[in-house]
Amino acid sequence: MPIWSARAWSTRRASAERWARAARRWREVPWSARWDAAAILGLWVGAEGALRVLPLRRVCRTFGVRWRAGPPRGGVGAPGDDPASLDPEVLTRVEATCARVDRVLRVARPRDGCLRRALVLGHLLRDLEPTLCIGVVRGEGPFTAHAWLEIRGVSVPEPVGSAPGDVVPLREL
Repeated sequence: MPIWSARAWSTRRASAERWARAARRWREVPWSARWDAAAILGLWVGAEGALRVLPLRRVCRTFGVRWRAGPPRGGVGAPGDDPASLDPEVLTRVEATCARVDRVLRVARPRDGCLRRALVLGHLLRDLEPTLCIGVVRGEGPFTAHAWLEIRGVSVPEPVGSAPGDVVPLREL
């Protein structure tokens, strides 16, 4: 398609308008939230780079997250996976941190970013000793993996629609 075509021009124009809207919204964000967003994006980029050159166990150690192939009780949303079993203060902190990270990464992340999201959250919540769990999606179709965090045996909340339905931990395969 030539550079001067109407379709290419409208696509560029839509992209420029989208960036302009994002810049206007960014000016309205308080400075403390900007620093927080920059830190989260920096962790995201660090996770991406580390995953490309280091083994997963080393990346987990670097981010302060324990790694396990899968939870012993059976995956995301398993019975006994009740967030109420956490202390109310811990639960509030975990939910607030998830909301902050998801708000920042909603703009920047690709669709399949569960491992990087788990590493960023794990680093921010490392004093709670989170565990990175990895599993595969059972069913027809292409192979799909999923990663999530657990704190004290409870899965950390995920963005709506991001967690696949039937995840089998790698340990059970």
